[in-house]
Amino acid sequence: VDSFLKHVLQTGDDKPGLFGKTKTYYGTVESQGRLTLHLHLLLWIEGTLSPHEVRERVLASAEFRKDFIDYLESMHQGEFCHGDLDSVSSRRDELNDAGVGDPTERIPHFSLHLETAEQKAAYFKTVCDEVDQLILRSNKHREQHDKGCLRQYNGQVYCRSRFPREIRDEVLVNWDTGDVELKHREAWINTFNRVITYLLRCNSDITSLLSGTQVRAVIAYVTDYITKGTLTTHAMFQTIKTVLDRNVELVNSSVARERNARTVLTRIVNALTALHEAPGPMICAYLLGHSDHYTPETFKVFHWYSFVREAGETGYHEPLVSSGEGEGLPSKVVLTRQGEQVVGFSRVYDYTRRPEIYNNWCLYDYLIWTHPQKLTQRDLRNEAQLDESIHSQGIASVGDDDQLEPLDDDTGDTHSDDDEEDQGDVMRPGPQRVNQSKCFRRFLPTHPLANTHGVFKVASPYVLNFVGGILPRKDHGDREYYCQVMLILFCPGGWRSSLDLRHDTTSWSLLFNETEFATEH
Repeated sequence: VDSFLKHVLQTGDDKPGLFGKTKTYYGTVESQGRLTLHLHLLLWIEGTLSPHEVRERVLASAEFRKDFIDYLESMHQGEFCHGDLDSVSSRRDELNDAGVGDPTERIPHFSLHLETAEQKAAYFKTVCDEVDQLILRSNKHREQHDKGCLRQYNGQVYCRSRFPREIRDEVLVNWDTGDVELKHREAWINTFNRVITYLLRCNSDITSLLSGTQVRAVIAYVTDYITKGTLTTHAMFQTIKTVLDRNVELVNSSVARERNARTVLTRIVNALTALHEAPGPMICAYLLGHSDHYTPETFKVFHWYSFVREAGETGYHEPLVSSGEGEGLPSKVVLTRQGEQVVGFSRVYDYTRRPEIYNNWCLYDYLIWTHPQKLTQRDLRNEAQLDESIHSQGIASVGDDDQLEPLDDDTGDTHSDDDEEDQGDVMRPGPQRVNQSKCFRRFLPTHPLANTHGVFKVASPYVLNFVGGILPRKDHGDREYYCQVMLILFCPGGWRSSLDLRHDTTSWSLLFNETEFATEH
C-alpha cells in the first residue's frame, strides 16, 4: 500500500500522480467474504471543485464540460479497451490454446526503450490487450451470480454488487441538475483504470464522486469497518467459559499439561476471533505491523454544539448559568482535580480564554492550528530560558514582528511552528536559537488550567471531526441558524463572548451578509 501511494499517486510529492496532484487521502483495509484483504481509498485531488461548483460550470461552459468529461473518461472506464465481451473472450481462448499463461499470475512487463511514436503506440496496444484479459478474469461479474451474491428485499431479488449495470453508449448530461453520467458499455464489469489494472492485476473499482450524497455514502461505507466496536467484557468471558466447558478433559488432564494448555488457549483465541469477526489474514497483518488505515492527516474531535450554545447568548438573553459559583460557565463542565481543589473545565474555555497572541483567530483556525496540553518540566525550563533571553536582549515584547524573526525548528517535534507568515509564532532575537518546538503560550489567567497547561502551535493543521449533530446547510433549513453557526466558526477577528458576535437584536443573516470572510473559509 505504501508503495502504491508513493509511486502511483505520488503522495508527499509536488509531482502529479496518476489522477493529478494528490492533496490528501484516507484508506481503510477490510477483509471480504473470502477473507482476502482489500483497500478502500478516498482520494482528494489538488484544485478540485466542489460538486456544486462542478454542476454550475458544466451547465455554463461548453469548454469546461468537454475538458471535464475528457478527464473523467481518461481516469476510468466501463468498457474493454479493444472490442466487446465476446471478442475479448474469444481472444482469451486463443491465448489459452497458444499456451500463454494467466496474466494475473505474472508481473507487468515494462519497456524502457521507447523512442519512436510507433514503438510507443505498439507498447500501449500490448498493455491495453493485457488489461482486457485482466478485466475479463478479475473485474467481470458472473451472469449466474456467485453464492451469497443475491439478496431479497420486499419480495424482490437483487444483486448486492449492483449487477448488471446500466448500459450507456454515450455521455449523458442532465441539463436541469448538471449531473454527468459517463459511458458504460459493459453491464458486467466495474469501472476501472487501465494503469492500476495493469500494475496491480486484481479487481478494482474506480469511481468519481460527483455529488455530496455520493461522498457521504462512500465515507460511511469506508469508515464502517474500522469503526466497529470492540467486544464487551461479559461477551469475552462468556466465550472463554464456553470453550473451557467444552474442553473439561483437557483442562483436568495431568498428562501433557503444557500441550493441553496450548491447545485450550488456541481454541479460546479462535473463538474470540470468530466473535470479533477478525479473519486470519487481518490478524496476520496486525502482527506484521501493517496498518488498517492509511492517511497523512491527524484528526481532532470537535464538539461543535458546545460552542454554539456558549456563543448563542447575545447579552439581552438570560445566561445559561446565572447564579452561584457557576456564573458564566457552560451548561456542561468536567470536574478536574488541581492539587486539593476541584475546578470546572470545558473545552470551550480553550478558545474563549485563549492566549492573547491568538486574540484575532477565528474558532476554526484556532482549533486546526493549536494543541493544548499539560506542561512538562522541560516546557517550563524552556519558558524560563526564553524569558531570560528576551530580558537580556532588552526586548519589550515577544510579539513585536519588527524586531524578531521566527524561530527555526531543530527537532521536527509535532509542536513546531510552520514556515508560513507569522500568525502568533514564537519569535527570537537575531541569531540566538531557542528550540521552537518547546515554546508555548499561556492561557488567560481566568482559565482553570492556566497554571498547568499551555497552547502549542502545530506544524500542520488538524482535520476536525465534527461531533454533536448534523451541521446546518445553506441551501435548505433554518437560514438564521446556519448564519449563526458559520459566524461562530469563521467570524474574522474571533470572539471571546457572545457580545463579540452580536451585541443587539440584529439578525444573524444580516450580520452574515455584512461579514467579509477569509477566502480560505
